[in-house]
Amino acid sequence: MRVSLTKAEMLERRRMASGLEPLRDDCTVELTAGIDLDGVLEAQLRRRYLDLLDNGERRKISAEDVSDMTALSTVTDSSIGGVLLTPPDNCRRTLDVQLEGWVRPVEILPVQEAEGVMSRQLNPFTAATADCPAAVVIAERRGARPPEIMAWPAALNVSLLTATVDYGPERYVLDECGIEDLFSDNIVI
Repeated sequence: MRVSLTKAEMLERRRMASGLEPLRDDCTVELTAGIDLDGVLEAQLRRRYLDLLDNGERRKISAEDVSDMTALSTVTDSSIGGVLLTPPDNCRRTLDVQLEGWVRPVEILPVQEAEGVMSRQLNPFTAATADCPAAVVIAERRGARPPEIMAWPAALNVSLLTATVDYGPERYVLDECGIEDLFSDNIVI
């Protein structure tokens, strides 16, 4: 089930998972080490959340359709044809794509397979068709720039582009089964 939690809600769940909450009223503990425990927990949560969006199992993330925010441009200066897709800036990882006129969506292949996929488009017997489309990442995410994708056969519109989306440090959106991946027994200070 998809959940959307604020940073405060996620921090509360993290503190409970670590045994730091709920606080007891019948005793008092004072710590004077000067450690901002919430700050440490927030940094760990953010780092693990971004890793989950980038590398986590598909069932643990909440992929979204970002087709209406995706820029599409035709590649005319190349013999391989196709279209170039640029997802929105908050897109972390792309998963599936379907262009208008395709029979079905197709999984977007990783950048390591780009050269092979592009070379297959040069041969009419191995080139992608509407029944057997192809899509591959040609440039990984760099900083604020989203990944770039080439897709074949070319079309004028994107019908579907599923991706993981980061809404910034104040919001966590994922599948409920992925929350435990953000927690661990150890708190690194």
